Amino acid sequence: RNKLRLMVHAKGVPVTDAKVKVVNNMDMPGMEAETVVAKPIKDGSYEATVAFTMKGAWGIDATIVQRKSTPVTVHFTVPVEK
Repeated sequence: RNKLRLMVHAKGVPVTDAKVKVVNNMDMPGMEAETVVAKPIKDGSYEATVAFTMKGAWGIDATIVQRKSTPVTVHFTVPVEK
């Protein structure tokens, strides 16, 4: 298992009351996406425990939901070497 830490800010201010969902997937036949909820740890930082089960490029979609705001999804890639 691996720890993935996300820093959530809105207009430069840490967001401490969001719900953060993380979906990780390797774009390869037979690989299933894993969905986990990130937990707030402090000052707009959220942490999710994910499984990178093999080397390669893992796609991450992090969806941030705040009260009275439109959900925002950010995509990024994590290169895994070990």
